[in-house]
Amino acid sequence: MSSPLLKKCASIAYGCYQWLAMAAVLGFARRRFTADGPVRRYLTDAIFLYSIVHQTAILMIAHGLHDGGLSAGIEASIIIVGTALTCVVTYEIARRIAWLRPLFGLRSGPRHPAGIAQQQPA
Repeated sequence: MSSPLLKKCASIAYGCYQWLAMAAVLGFARRRFTADGPVRRYLTDAIFLYSIVHQTAILMIAHGLHDGGLSAGIEASIIIVGTALTCVVTYEIARRIAWLRPLFGLRSGPRHPAGIAQQQPA
């Protein structure tokens, strides 16, 4: 039989473990992923558009799959892959059509590496 005090201590220890795990992941990312590269530049430009598009994509795909008789795992996989593809395709279309760029929060022109270096502090 476990006491309420033991359960409370276990809950506190588990909560601390979760926070420490998040801090470790963030520390690892800060140390390992600070170098600028083509993937990071691509995602930096795309992140705002992804945040706009992903919720609508999730809702539209989930609504289309509603009452389809699929298992939860298959349905979740379709929603995840479909949302990722929708975000990528929407970003690729929006970045290539000049008048769509400002509608999705993208800069008027493409980023240039020289301009990035001037904007960042030393």
